Amino acid sequence: MKSVTSRQVYCIIMLSVICLKFLFLPSLVSYSCGNNGYLAMFFALLINSMVLIIFAYLSKVYPDYNFKELLQKLFGKIIANVLLLMYFALFIISSASLFQSIYIFLLENLYEEFSIILFAISMAIGLFFVCIKSVGVFARYLEGIFILVVFSIFLSMLFAISNVDFSNLLPILDNGVGDLLNINRYAMWFGDYLIMIVLFGNFKKTKNFYRNLFISVGIVIFVITIFYAMYYCLYGNASIIHKNAIEDMVDSLPLSSDFGRMSWVIVLMWSFALFAELSLLLYIAVTCFDFIFPSKNKYVASSVSIILLILSIVVFNFNLSTLIDFDIYYVRYLSIFLQFVVPIVMLIASCFARKKEAKFEIPKT
Repeated sequence: MKSVTSRQVYCIIMLSVICLKFLFLPSLVSYSCGNNGYLAMFFALLINSMVLIIFAYLSKVYPDYNFKELLQKLFGKIIANVLLLMYFALFIISSASLFQSIYIFLLENLYEEFSIILFAISMAIGLFFVCIKSVGVFARYLEGIFILVVFSIFLSMLFAISNVDFSNLLPILDNGVGDLLNINRYAMWFGDYLIMIVLFGNFKKTKNFYRNLFISVGIVIFVITIFYAMYYCLYGNASIIHKNAIEDMVDSLPLSSDFGRMSWVIVLMWSFALFAELSLLLYIAVTCFDFIFPSKNKYVASSVSIILLILSIVVFNFNLSTLIDFDIYYVRYLSIFLQFVVPIVMLIASCFARKKEAKFEIPKT
């Protein structure tokens, strides 16, 4: 039974694209791409959307297949399980990076020291109860969070628009297109459409579903590009040192009690958004584990995933910088392979499979 509505699919995919782009990624992109970071982000998002087109095509051709069944049909059982294991590892590492980012985000904005051990325990309990839910329940939860995300971004951009300095965007492409290519270092932050691992075979399609989906993603790409351009207009070369982009947009304004309260509203809403994104990443990992080792419920898969998530953070000594360096210098190659190479090969394999099926199809008389 398909338990996810078309509207929920739009919300989940847009949420997946948005949430990892508004925290410390603008600072990292500024470091590698300078004031052309907004252009680099725009082209990266466009290229990344090609993956959505591939997945949309596959979901149209194989509407009743889940992701595991599709991989098995195209590559066989052994290769399918190996790929699912790789996806599982990728999303555990991605979850670990975001987990540590949320802790830093709260630590910097609450102005209060609190134990990361207690934070990890409380987050683990919350994540467990989210991840054991069915896809339909999980989709409704994310649909509600999406409204908070949109509202916080709108407020952040609205209050900052009067303070932008467009001269900070000049000169444009002073070092050529080489600046734009540097964004490939952050490939792991662009695995947005791998949420289809969860959605394949689970969503209902209404009339004009694919058109509305691509329009939704187009709007998100436009908003992210404008946000990045505004961010670099506000801080220029100093963008590198600002690690909380969504909140720093409001902090760029002259200090007042009204803006201070608004900053707290954004921090609160974005905290929910980050927890939702962490839930999303871990839910994909749980789904991959459940595909490899099926069980009647998700208790085992959720427990194993959360334990490995915590162990990953411990291995990196609770250090976000070490995790980010590991992601940039090592995980990005796995990420590029799983995000881009595998979907392209799936597309090619599906074309051969359909041609083979058509060859042996008995013509109607």
